Amino acid sequence: MRKTLLPTIIIVSSIILLARLFYLQIIDDTLKIKSENNAIKIKYDFPERGYIYDRNGKLLVANQPSYDIMVVPNEVKEIDTLEFCRILQITKPEFLEKIAKAKVYSPRLP
Repeated sequence: MRKTLLPTIIIVSSIILLARLFYLQIIDDTLKIKSENNAIKIKYDFPERGYIYDRNGKLLVANQPSYDIMVVPNEVKEIDTLEFCRILQITKPEFLEKIAKAKVYSPRLP
């Protein structure tokens, strides 16, 4: 009885451990979803700026909105490149060059 009890306990616990690892890594995808949601954190930082006047009341600096367009290369599927380039006022070769450069740098970062 003693000769078979210890190997049986080791084999059963190993099978249970391997089954749990298989379930967590292959079947269950909640950890994968959590890691994908954790990879990119969107943070908006709006500056607190206003108009700047000199001592005579003359306007020196005013706000002018500017926009940054960020694209995650892995998430780009099918887009109308000509329309997109027309909106951004860039050429198609310039757009393709920037996308290729972004894919080489990191396909998962914006």
